[in-house]
Amino acid sequence: MLELDLLMRIDISENAKKYILNRFFFRETRDQHMQDNVYLGFTKESRMILLFDGMMHPEF
Repeated sequence: MLELDLLMRIDISENAKKYILNRFFFRETRDQHMQDNVYLGFTKESRMILLFDGMMHPEF
């Protein structure tokens, strides 16, 4: 599990969301994440990651 220093919800366009999902996700999971909220996270190692609702641990 990643430890995050910061996690914030961001608004991105539908086209940007489609691009991200088409580029980095398998076809089976694309549709289920299309309606999810998108979050920007910064890890302890100063890396930036994008997360969708369905990918996060329930305590977030």
